[in-house]
Amino acid sequence: MVPSLQSLLQHPGFAEGRYWHRADYPANHCLFRAGDPGDEVYVLLSGRVRVTGDVSLDDERHIRPGVCDLGPGAVFGELALFDAGPRSASVTTLEPVELAVLDGVELLRFFDAHPDIGYPVLREIIEMLVGRLRLTNDKVWSLLAWGLKVHSIDRLL
Repeated sequence: MVPSLQSLLQHPGFAEGRYWHRADYPANHCLFRAGDPGDEVYVLLSGRVRVTGDVSLDDERHIRPGVCDLGPGAVFGELALFDAGPRSASVTTLEPVELAVLDGVELLRFFDAHPDIGYPVLREIIEMLVGRLRLTNDKVWSLLAWGLKVHSIDRLL
């Protein structure tokens, strides 16, 4: 869990019921799908979830590769804090889970009213996103190299 976000859930001014609520879901429950609208951020309090992509091979064939599995303490859905775009991935429970569901709009209002708390939390979230972006970049370069080799393009370079 983003350490500052964990402490935020315990902060007396960040009241459960106003800024966030707990939610329990059974195994194999789809929390959201890629393309869905979303303005909530999730903190996984217990259980595990799987993040999957949605890849169209052609008009009729689609696959959902697993991107990663997340366990207790993980934060997901955080892009909702930064834009109003649709969800970029799907998330499904692998086992029963308990979540802290944070309203993104209310969270940002709280940060505006309490910048001494909001800044460290946003910094931690940005550091987490930067780490994920670096991993994604590595995967893209690896896939590019693989594609060049598979199609023998590497021999032409």
